[in-house]
Amino acid sequence: MFLLLVTTLVFFSACSSDNTSGDAGNGDSDGDFDVESDSFDSDIEDSEADGEAEVEIIAPDAPAGLKALAVSARNVRLGWDAYSDEKVEVCIERAESGGEYAAVSCRPGAYGRWLDLALAPLAEYKYRARACIGEKCSDWVESEAVSTPESVLPPFEITVNTYDDPNEVFLTSITDIMHQSEYAAVAAIRRDGTVLWEMSYNELCPITEIDPFDDHSIAVGAYGTMRIIDLDGSVIYEYLPDIAHHDIDRLSNGNLIYLIFDQIKQSEDYTILGDGIHIIDPYTDEILWEWMGKDYIPLSDNNPNDMNNIWLGIGHDWTHSNSVWFDEANSVIYLNVRNLNRIYKIKYPSGEVEWIMGDGGDFGAGIWSHSHDPHFIDENHFIVFDNGLYRPDGEIYSQTILVEYDENAKTAEVVWRYRETPDFFSLGLGGVEYTANGNIATCDGANGRIVEVNEAGEKTFELDFEVLFTLYKAIPLDISFFSDWGAPAPDYGWPREESASSKN
Repeated sequence: MFLLLVTTLVFFSACSSDNTSGDAGNGDSDGDFDVESDSFDSDIEDSEADGEAEVEIIAPDAPAGLKALAVSARNVRLGWDAYSDEKVEVCIERAESGGEYAAVSCRPGAYGRWLDLALAPLAEYKYRARACIGEKCSDWVESEAVSTPESVLPPFEITVNTYDDPNEVFLTSITDIMHQSEYAAVAAIRRDGTVLWEMSYNELCPITEIDPFDDHSIAVGAYGTMRIIDLDGSVIYEYLPDIAHHDIDRLSNGNLIYLIFDQIKQSEDYTILGDGIHIIDPYTDEILWEWMGKDYIPLSDNNPNDMNNIWLGIGHDWTHSNSVWFDEANSVIYLNVRNLNRIYKIKYPSGEVEWIMGDGGDFGAGIWSHSHDPHFIDENHFIVFDNGLYRPDGEIYSQTILVEYDENAKTAEVVWRYRETPDFFSLGLGGVEYTANGNIATCDGANGRIVEVNEAGEKTFELDFEVLFTLYKAIPLDISFFSDWGAPAPDYGWPREESASSKN
């Protein structure tokens, strides 16, 4: 059953990249443009054979405006004035701490930017670049030296790694339990432990959402802030009027769907914290669609343990939804309501609730307790991280489960699970994802772990952060998400304005 389901998934393609070696950027040519290409020579020879005059290839001008900017402890952004001639490529070499230059990448000159990966913290780097058409190249142009800052990441250890795919990385967010309002970071870590990319986002503490989009941007959410960032750290889009939280997804037309808090004031001294869903046009900031939980869920449906919590000081924690999943093909939205142990199937755009799975719903009661991050595989299956908080039988453990359900027969059951011996327990946070090899990666959020297992439940990968650091989601990505950065982004009809500090 597990393997059959896995085959239905769409995985990231295993693309080549600029940086696929263990040092992710020390001259591995996989994915780089071939400077030694003889494609132009071949065209000329064909023309000569046809009796046409030979066309002389002239070297392009040297890259203008070359500038290096250290955007994190692991990353330097290199920018130049973009070329209008699509045949031009810019070839880049890097020197570390006064050492010799070594080739790292060739990029289309029209891109005008490139991001170096997996660098060393507290190191000095210098770059030089030249423009080429075939074998005809300009003179080298050097950048000023830049120094990377200190890393913001806590120590971590890879304790298990039986499937070392150099092209797969895990994108995650890290929070310091003892300093939640002061520390927040996001990072991409390869299976061998190489930190490919990292950014500090202390102003968004704590981070409660990360979601990569196919234009190489990332949604980063916190309690009250929704922000789309570029990989060089610049802010592409930000929306503040909503108290956004937990889940931000991009729809096929570029609009954004996300969860919002709904403060329901009962009296001067008593506010209930509910949830809603918004769809927004990020180009105009117009809210296109709204669904508010209080219109469909009776306030009498509540968990007393949660209602007694005053979460963040802004209301009694009623529903605490943490995931919204829009099935655009079938015009339905699935909402995971954590505190009620329910998943709502909502018709779009009417907002009508088609069914409720879980406690007090139409079917599937007692399967999970306070879960996170369900992923719907098809119309009959989903995987979810079952945190296990407030289990009715009093047992304390977390697990990842695969649920098979039949909405017509109103049945649901667990057909696969991963539960450790001895048990682990993550009272909050966490998530679950399929990896490119068909395994399942669980984010054991409260314990700061990423654990991948195969169909048999055998552990194939584990990453452990230092004690007292938590994670929110761990998303497997192909390395090309980072190494291909700089290419023109898809046009979603929304603004992509780089901050002034990141331009060239």
